[in-house]
Amino acid sequence: MASTGEVAAFGRDKYDAYLKAMVATGFQLPEKNILLSIGSYKEKVEMLPSVQRLADSGFKLFATPGTADFIQEHGIDVTALEADTAREGYGLQEYLSNNKIDLYVNLPSKNKFRRPATYVSNGYRSRRLAIDFSVPLITNVKCAKMFIEALARFSVEKWDVESVDYVTSHRTTVLPGLVDVAALLPAADSLASASRAAICGGFTTLGVSVFGADGTAATDDRAVAAIKNASRGRALADYVVAVAATDANPAAAAALSADAPILFVSFDKRHPAHVDAYNTVSEHFKAWPPSAAVVTNAAGNDLASMLLLASLFGRQLHVTDVRSAADLDLIDLSRTRGLSVTCDVSVFALFADRLPSSVTGLSADAVHALWARLPTIDCFTVGAIPAQVARAAGVSEADVNPAALGYQVVLPLLYTAVAEGRLKSSDIVERLCTAPRRIFGLPEQPDTYVEIHQDRSVRVPPKSDDAQWFPDLLSKPVRCVVHRVVMRGKTLFLDGKLYAQDTAAGRDLGHVLRAMSSGPSGKQFAQTPAVAGALGIQTDSVRPTSAQAVRSPSVAIEAETVDEANAEPADEPSALEKTALITTRTIERPLPVTRLADVLARHGNKNPFFMNHVLSVRQFTRDDLHLLFAVAQEMRTGVQRAGM
Repeated sequence: MASTGEVAAFGRDKYDAYLKAMVATGFQLPEKNILLSIGSYKEKVEMLPSVQRLADSGFKLFATPGTADFIQEHGIDVTALEADTAREGYGLQEYLSNNKIDLYVNLPSKNKFRRPATYVSNGYRSRRLAIDFSVPLITNVKCAKMFIEALARFSVEKWDVESVDYVTSHRTTVLPGLVDVAALLPAADSLASASRAAICGGFTTLGVSVFGADGTAATDDRAVAAIKNASRGRALADYVVAVAATDANPAAAAALSADAPILFVSFDKRHPAHVDAYNTVSEHFKAWPPSAAVVTNAAGNDLASMLLLASLFGRQLHVTDVRSAADLDLIDLSRTRGLSVTCDVSVFALFADRLPSSVTGLSADAVHALWARLPTIDCFTVGAIPAQVARAAGVSEADVNPAALGYQVVLPLLYTAVAEGRLKSSDIVERLCTAPRRIFGLPEQPDTYVEIHQDRSVRVPPKSDDAQWFPDLLSKPVRCVVHRVVMRGKTLFLDGKLYAQDTAAGRDLGHVLRAMSSGPSGKQFAQTPAVAGALGIQTDSVRPTSAQAVRSPSVAIEAETVDEANAEPADEPSALEKTALITTRTIERPLPVTRLADVLARHGNKNPFFMNHVLSVRQFTRDDLHLLFAVAQEMRTGVQRAGM
């Protein structure tokens, strides 16, 4: 304490309470002129954002010569006042003695050198002068920053005297990390900037598809490698890359399923990376691994055909960016017939009545129909609408990255709908976190959460990127503010500022996603002799000759029977037939009974170690440890037998 008394105050937040406490002590709030004198360079740098805040709030700034030079170098308008020999009308003593200064922020430098007892510094004289003439004075850097932030947030309308000690205008709600399963990127190197915007909006996981205006897309191994190399060490959010299906890449796409475990089947004729024929989709379904996800943006007749093919091949299908009530009805009907199909709708499709209908293709009645079918919608996404509207509005991609649009206004729009009674907070959590992770098998993110100020009424800044393509946001305030984003225990975003721009917090989930749906199972094991020996599996098949075996770069398919091994060699199959044959043989071959299978059976065929952090031995049972040592023993036996 620097005095002999205390003042306590209640407020909506710490800034409101601090400002009320200062006023309760007799501190006068400044109206126009503020004088700054900051001693050390470290404190000058620390105070610079607060000084900018004062300038943006409309205050007239004055400063001593050294402080004025530093502030002017950073582009902030300030008037210098001389302490000793001053020009007429620009003297520090004149301004303080004539009460031309409403607030004096004086932060003395910590001088380490011994001075004579009779020495009086200019800083001391100015502080003494401020006290003598009753000018409000602040001498602590932390107090100054807190006061300036509180002053910038101050509003006269919020200071009504009420009959209670404390009334809050908003609630602090904690949400899990949000997921956008359909992040469309215009270029391979745009994931870093998109992830920064996503973190600011509370999204910690992205499903990435690249569809550039120049025709670039993740259609082969080089394109996927380019996306991952550009994102590694730069992305802030976790991500999983989707491979784009074309008429020419069924086999190549299937070969990439380990690194890009989502197949994106696009019917958008405006982009080169799309499919034209339904038999191409059939070839992709034959080659694509059954455990990997398939996503499509099909609509109308294309959607009906995709649902039919998914039913014939027994595939789970996810339909993204649904904009038609008829498509939602068709998806709902398919579910009643037993088809495993899910869907998502862009958040901005639900608010398309505030956007140009010529771009979105959605009228007010169509938007109303989407809201009426809300129970059919599994997930919410950002989608392609922000980029499409921005392109139609002539927003320059040099000034605004299309991949970064929309993320920071998703929660404000949805919680505005909650305040209006059209949604529930649980609906948002289900469609932006729980359902996407369940559908795509995304792993949970430990110590990851998003704090929002629910019901806090704010306006979107006119200079923000989202205001350029969504000008109707400026017409009325929204009812939510993202306050804090924490990912794996580290704060990445706090109170409007991104704190992890140089830290690569994002991870590539490509190798995790594929096995998340069911975990390792016998149906997914490649039955080569080496793998079979490592697992303790006894096989009856006879090794074929080189002319009788269908070979791939990493897998050799054995003949099922002796007759098959002795048969005449057939023509060399195509790459697509090889991939389809590998997939079929791998799925249909049963897992022989082994000691390892017995141990797995006691655990309900579930691996207790899969995607779990090992924090303590107490989190596992005796059977869990028995399973672990049994696997180790089987691997040791496999090495001894087969030399793996």
